[in-house]
Amino acid sequence: IINVQEYINRHLFEDLNSGNLSHIACMSIYHFRRVFKDVVGENVGDYIQRVRLEYSTLWGQIIKFAKKYNLTDKGFKYVSISLDSLDITEIDKCRFLIGITVPYSMEVPKGFGTLNIQAGLYSVFNIKGGNHELNKIYRNVYLDWLPNSKYRLREQMTFEIYANTPDKTSTDELVTEIYLPIEAKQKIK
Repeated sequence: IINVQEYINRHLFEDLNSGNLSHIACMSIYHFRRVFKDVVGENVGDYIQRVRLEYSTLWGQIIKFAKKYNLTDKGFKYVSISLDSLDITEIDKCRFLIGITVPYSMEVPKGFGTLNIQAGLYSVFNIKGGNHELNKIYRNVYLDWLPNSKYRLREQMTFEIYANTPDKTSTDELVTEIYLPIEAKQKIK
């Protein structure tokens, strides 16, 4: 079921149907629907509709805010911060923040907040194309690149900056930068 939820998240605005999703879960449609509801707590159609609505509502608020204050025209960028790891935390319990960079001098209106991202050393991974492969990229970074590098994770809060957005750019031309907070590994004496 977790694989199905990850698939839904990667293909959220594509045609999702129980037949294809049950195939991913390696179950008959009947058993898939029953098991999905038992595990997730809602039927698959309601789950997809809720996740689509949440995604659209959150990004809609941020885009509206950015346009109102002309932030994208001034070079400020959209950012998302993942506070949890999908390898550890269940997908429906992951904490995720979205926003836009703003000038320090800006008085943020009621209903919005600010979060200062700590300065320091970051490894930056540039991805061109759709974001549907981000989970796979994160796994490669954490399981392959990081253990074989001269660095270790400084803290858990990685973040992404979006150089452009799907409302103005084709999927193939989207650019996402993943920022991984790192520090040099200590040599053991």
